[in-house]
Parts: sequence; structure tokens; C-alpha cells
Amino acid sequence: MNQRILFLIIYCFTKNSDAKAITETSDEKDKVGFQYYPEIGWVHHHPMPLDWEEARLRCYYEDAELMSPENEEMLKVMSKIGKTAPIWTGVSATYSKGDFFTITGLPLTEIPINWAKDEPDNHNNNEDCLVMLPGGNMADCSCDETYAFSCYKPNNFKTPTCGSVTGYEMDHRTKSCYKFHSTPEIWSTAFMICAAEGAHLAVIDSPGEQDLLRDLYLKKRTNSDPGFVTLGFRDWKNHKLWMTVTGKNINNLPGVWAKNEPNNLGGKENCGNLSKDGGLNDGTCDYPLPFICEIENK
Repeated sequence: MNQRILFLIIYCFTKNSDAKAITETSDEKDKVGFQYYPEIGWVHHHPMPLDWEEARLRCYYEDAELMSPENEEMLKVMSKIGKTAPIWTGVSATYSKGDFFTITGLPLTEIPINWAKDEPDNHNNNEDCLVMLPGGNMADCSCDETYAFSCYKPNNFKTPTCGSVTGYEMDHRTKSCYKFHSTPEIWSTAFMICAAEGAHLAVIDSPGEQDLLRDLYLKKRTNSDPGFVTLGFRDWKNHKLWMTVTGKNINNLPGVWAKNEPNNLGGKENCGNLSKDGGLNDGTCDYPLPFICEIENK
């Protein structure tokens, strides 16, 4: 694994010196940050290192897949993206030890793989994920290591008005696009999912938007949910200063609190939500709720 360490050392000195385009692309981008590569499709490169599972999850929330060199064209693009530092591929043996497949189910025998010297070595019997080194060669490594990564959508994908992620619908009253997530998540995870989709947790910052979000919630909610949906505002550190994720004081916005709210029940209600009755409510940040994401069309 010494070769990979050497590349990382070199990267620390060179990552700020190369701001040129990585390959020939069109000027077309979507709202999440995907760049169109005519030879293969849409790619969103994430320079912030994550471990393999977090990288895979981030791509999943972008309605994409953790990119792998599934053909020669994709290999060329990935080699250019990772020319100064290692990047994750979507190839792993997380389901069965030693059986490497891409996210889409392709085995190693069906994709163009060039191994780096002395690779694969399965060091300490703990290397189940593949990383592409500068130059395009591959190495196996621990899935807990952190590297940059790219998310991929195929060439036949077209960007709609509300961006590349499915499930968003535009409302003509606010010109924003909204998506209701029925799977309950804690506030921070809901925030992360919206961000991955090129959105933010929904914010009431225009007249009528509170009724709009309540109607969307009532239309989409299940009978088993607790009657609240997470929105994009919170009280920072019990300072009684309720701010939206877009940096606005909620007291200066048209949102209306429910009766006797906020009450900070138990001293731990620092995150905001909307009740099925239509009023704003404070709740605990670690209690999973359905949530609404918003993409503003400015």
C-alpha cells in the first residue's frame, strides 16, 4: 500500500495548484452539480473525502451511483478526475468476501481493471473496497479509509426543471420545487439528504407557503406517522433564536406557531417542524420525522 500513501503525500502539495478543467465537457450542469460528459453521461465529483459507505450513500441520495470504470470511456473520465489523488470506485466485496462487484452488479471480469504494483493484497484481510490511483491503476483498501469520489448518471438522463433528482414537483405559487420524504429521519440526516439532492429543508418565507406545505404533508403522509413533518428551521444552542437553514430569523417570516409553541418541552426541543394542523412546532432534533425538501428556482 506504499504507492497509495505516496500519492496522498504528493496530493497534499498539489491539490491547490491545478484548477483547470479535468476533461472536455459541455457547459450543461444541473441543480445538484452534475457535469455533462458527452461520452458517458452525468458526473458529480465530490472532492471532500468520505469513507466508502458514506460516499455510496451520498450518491444514492443524488439518484445516482458511486462511479466505477464500467467501460473504457468511464475509465478515461475517472482517470482524468483522479489524476492528482486517489478516488473511490463503486467496486466492493461488501456482500461476500473476495467477490468484487460494481454498484450495478458487474463483476471484475467485465470491467477494465489495471492493478497497481503488488495489488490486490487484502492487507490484514480488511480490504474490501477498490480505489483508483492517479494514473488509473486500482488498489484494494479498507472501506473505512476516506477518499474523494464521483457520482454517476447515465447518458440518457435529462435534467428537468426541478433538477436531476426524481420526486420534486414545482408549485406555481412559490416557483419552488418540493419533495416529501415519508421515511422518518432525525433532523441532521434530513438536512443531509436534502443537501445531497441539491435542495434544503423547506422554509416558509413567502405568504401562503405554510398552507402549501401543510397541504403537501396531509396529501402524502401515512396514518402511522406522528403528525409532524420536519422543516428547515431550528433554535441554535437554546438561545431562543429560531433561524432558518437559509439564514433568516423566523420571527421576520410569515410562519405562524401553533398555540403555546414553542414550549421547549423537557429543555431539548431545538428543531422545527410543522404539525398536521398547520402550526409551527418545536421538537427534539433526534426524533425521526418525515420531512420536506425544497429547491428554489431563482
